[in-house]
Amino acid sequence: MRWYYYQHLVCILVVVLASFSFCRDCCTLLVGANDTTDTGNDAAIDDNNDDDNDDDDDDDDDTNYYTDVEDAYEEQQELYNNIVMEEGSTKLEDIWDILHCDTLTNAAPNGHLPIHDASVWTFLRGAYIGTVGYMNSTIRYETLWRNGYDDAAAAAVAAATNTRKDPEKHESEQQASSSSSSSLSPPILVQYHPQKGRAVYANQIFQKGAVVRTKDYTACFQTGTLYRQFLVAIPPYLACDVLEWAYSGTQYGVCVALDEGSFINHASTPVYDPTTGERIMKRTRYYEADLPNDRPNLANDIAVREIHIGEELLADYEEFAEVDAWSEFGLGGWKAPDDTEDDEDDEDDDEDDEDDDGVYVA
Repeated sequence: MRWYYYQHLVCILVVVLASFSFCRDCCTLLVGANDTTDTGNDAAIDDNNDDDNDDDDDDDDDTNYYTDVEDAYEEQQELYNNIVMEEGSTKLEDIWDILHCDTLTNAAPNGHLPIHDASVWTFLRGAYIGTVGYMNSTIRYETLWRNGYDDAAAAAVAAATNTRKDPEKHESEQQASSSSSSSLSPPILVQYHPQKGRAVYANQIFQKGAVVRTKDYTACFQTGTLYRQFLVAIPPYLACDVLEWAYSGTQYGVCVALDEGSFINHASTPVYDPTTGERIMKRTRYYEADLPNDRPNLANDIAVREIHIGEELLADYEEFAEVDAWSEFGLGGWKAPDDTEDDEDDEDDDEDDEDDDGVYVA
């Protein structure tokens, strides 16, 4: 009987100990689960805090973005008001100052203004068509991605291979010449001249009478208002370029070549002293002064003589530009360099007179 009692007591202890061990494991599991839950909650809280911080950063970014947009809009609106809405009082030189063209020009690396690639020309042509409307545009959609020099070269290749013996053969040869011309080296290269800046050089021989460039990429504006709107529609550094490149005429309005044709530099048609026979070097209104050996080799984009590889392409601006026509379109005009020099000389003379007489002489 006593043995039975001890045996029963041992069984109870085993059950108690087993229960205690089970409960301990359960507690461990529960505590671990709670710890995991707390860790998960902590991680979730951290994630939420990170999300909140990210949201705050996004809000800051959005705020900065919209602030930048508003600033850009206000700046653009101010340009529009000053250049377009105030056209009665703002002229070419005023527009140059409003766009800070002197500052932009002086900030060019090494004094070199950019040589634009095809993407810039395409953008300018698109902005032009958007400004004047397609029906009034002198540039077609199909000419958005090429340039006048490549087109002229392709036309020359097509003409040279035009046998017209067999219509089918002629058509296939035309297609072949068109595709092969695009793979040929470019007919011109734009490089920096040590004195003139950007310049165009022949990369092939142009025979006398050859069409060097087509006019399909020249943009013309019938009114001064449209020209002003175009200047506002493009970035200021490009608008400053356009201001330098554009020319005017009473018969055609305001025009500018929206391809590498705008990099063609000026050279005056030679004028010789009838007595000595020496060439008279002159500065024609606002055009740059001639270099001693410069002579135009282009007239109306046609070679007036044989042009050799590496030779700079030059044109006499006076053959197509009327310097006094700007006023016809409400744009005033550019002050000629000679006028500026004369004004400076007059100021010096006036200062001398004031010093001598003690009275300013007008």
